[in-house]
Amino acid sequence: PGEEVPFKCFVTGNSSIDRNQLLQVGLFDEDFRRYGGEDLELGYRLHRNGIAFQYVPQALSLHNHLRPFDQNCTLMRTYGTHSLPILVEKHPELVDLLHLGFTRRSSFSPGRLCYSLALASVVYAPLQALARVGMNFFVPDLVFEYVWWYHRTRGYLDRLQDPAPTKTDSLEQRSACA
Repeated sequence: PGEEVPFKCFVTGNSSIDRNQLLQVGLFDEDFRRYGGEDLELGYRLHRNGIAFQYVPQALSLHNHLRPFDQNCTLMRTYGTHSLPILVEKHPELVDLLHLGFTRRSSFSPGRLCYSLALASVVYAPLQALARVGMNFFVPDLVFEYVWWYHRTRGYLDRLQDPAPTKTDSLEQRSACA
């Protein structure tokens, strides 16, 4: 209780802030029109303006919004495709925090090779299967964090390959976990 919480954990459904501090840095950035990134971006602006976040155990927030596995995968892909490019453009200093620094390294750097391996289907497929099966049992959070990172990063890399969105861009309509 009372310990500082990193800005990357700022989630507006579980946070409270003085109205004047919020108005000082500005409200949500309306450039974020698809899922993801808006909380992190706002939290980062608050942090840059010297506003610290503290853990208060008495402040409870109930958010009973469970999504099916495939829908979470699709949302993470949408986040990567649409919101991460905006976030990285506005705040390039967050690239390492977002685990995207490997995209700026040479093809033969150890970091880039490790991330490339982590994005390979030979690694993803068994971990995705474990996450699916494990939903009924215990699976470490790290497995789910990897699956969400995988889809978010795949979406981002897809956007880097094809930077121009089209009218037929329908990532939300297809299952990203297939």
